[in-house]
Amino acid sequence: MKKFNKGIYKPVNPQKYIGKQIIIYRSGWERIAMREFDLNPSVIKWCSEEVVIPYYNSIKKKMSRYFPDFYAEVKNKEGKIEKLIIEIKPQKEIDPPKVGTRKKEATKLYEALTYVNNQEKWEAAEKYCKLNGLRFLVLSENQIFKKVS
Repeated sequence: MKKFNKGIYKPVNPQKYIGKQIIIYRSGWERIAMREFDLNPSVIKWCSEEVVIPYYNSIKKKMSRYFPDFYAEVKNKEGKIEKLIIEIKPQKEIDPPKVGTRKKEATKLYEALTYVNNQEKWEAAEKYCKLNGLRFLVLSENQIFKKVS
């Protein structure tokens, strides 16, 4: 599979896209998701990094803004429209950092801080979704490549 790190996505079905004119993907996994949203007939509309969720960042000790990767409206098997907020992360950032590894201290610290920050963002996203009738999903390469394969 060709590797795509960053770039601009040009939709085949631009009428489904409800965000800014320029659609930027920051990883190959995001590009795969964009293509799925664009081409899947069950996806009614979608956008990338348009939703803003405030959250308290305990590392910086201040309020911050979280921009989840995607918002999508999808028709489910029962024909009902589900509104989703979707974040795509590597599985290693979803799981708690492993204890007792032989990694450098700086790497362990970075992984721990990333994990804490992600948990704070996702807790805020869960609350936001609950208040607004949405569902929050965090997808890793495990779910993305299962769909593509």
